[in-house]
Amino acid sequence: MTGSEFFPDGMGAFVAPMNQFPHFEKGPIVEISLQWATYFDASDEAGLSRIYGGIHVPADDGPSRIVGSRCGIDAFDLAKKYFDGSILNEQPNVVITPDSMGRFNLEWNSSRGMFYELQSSATIGGDYSGDGYTRAGEMRMQTSVTPSGDAVRFYRVQKSSTL
Repeated sequence: MTGSEFFPDGMGAFVAPMNQFPHFEKGPIVEISLQWATYFDASDEAGLSRIYGGIHVPADDGPSRIVGSRCGIDAFDLAKKYFDGSILNEQPNVVITPDSMGRFNLEWNSSRGMFYELQSSATIGGDYSGDGYTRAGEMRMQTSVTPSGDAVRFYRVQKSSTL
């Protein structure tokens, strides 16, 4: 990424030659040159073209742009963490809540693609063990545990130190 909202050399352009898009419809009937100063301008025109072409309805365009922007920003922020290695420094924060069935729900933040293992021990400083690592597919992971008798268990989540 350039780090700039503007196209390199100040202008992005696309030339649509005459009658070169037969898979969609004949046209354009004359050569058309499109130009944009910013990536946003190009994106905006691409969204409008879907409305003008009858592919999307205007009522869906605005909300879809907002969702798309949020997804793009989140995906870019996550990708940066993988590239700079800071993803390895994030530690899971475990939240334990009881449910009405006598179980405990454990939930923790995760990063897609990383591996996590729920571990338990009889003492807080003791030897923790788990059933193996699971790859995160979402930004949160969860499980339920059922206490056995009066035995106290301490839980933690370990994240794999390698990708």
